[in-house]
Amino acid sequence: QFLRAAGFAELNNGAVSAHYEFRHALVRQAVYRRLTDVSRSRLHRLLAARMSPLCSPGRQDLAGELALHFEEGRQYDLPTEHLILAAENTAARFAYRDSIQVLQHALALVPRLAAERRAEVEIRLLERIGDAHFWLGEMIESVRAYEAAAARATGAGLTSARINALSALVRPLGLIDPDRGIAAIEGGGGVGAGAR
Repeated sequence: QFLRAAGFAELNNGAVSAHYEFRHALVRQAVYRRLTDVSRSRLHRLLAARMSPLCSPGRQDLAGELALHFEEGRQYDLPTEHLILAAENTAARFAYRDSIQVLQHALALVPRLAAERRAEVEIRLLERIGDAHFWLGEMIESVRAYEAAAARATGAGLTSARINALSALVRPLGLIDPDRGIAAIEGGGGVGAGAR
């Protein structure tokens, strides 16, 4: 009465899985709302655990959905990684604005990560945001994201990450302010000066 068959899908391991869906969204919402917060979180963790093996590097189409289950299951270390994969999926379809939105959502989750991982993940996210703005032709926003990544790397003492961010910063600065680009790559002289 409440569910209907929604076809089949081939999984990464070659197995075929039947898919089902609620006949009406109101039924799904009613069932979901009747769950306690603890039960809802446990359900999301269970779904994430079952779906994880299906989201391999070659098949990242489930990354966004998997990130949602990890986040709702309060496993915050994992959604950021899957949100990065989801952003890569959208960028591969040239949907850079969507990619930026996904990455900014992941950036909002950074404070919930373990303290020793925050800086590294934040820098990766900022660099990807800078990349997406660059491909959209939004050079000033790209510069801001790369500068933020370089500043975060400097603050965390991550020299390699700082060099990577400065190297990326040269691309947009080379188009809008070559002198600042040269200064940035020669030692970070232009970082933090703000985009013009």
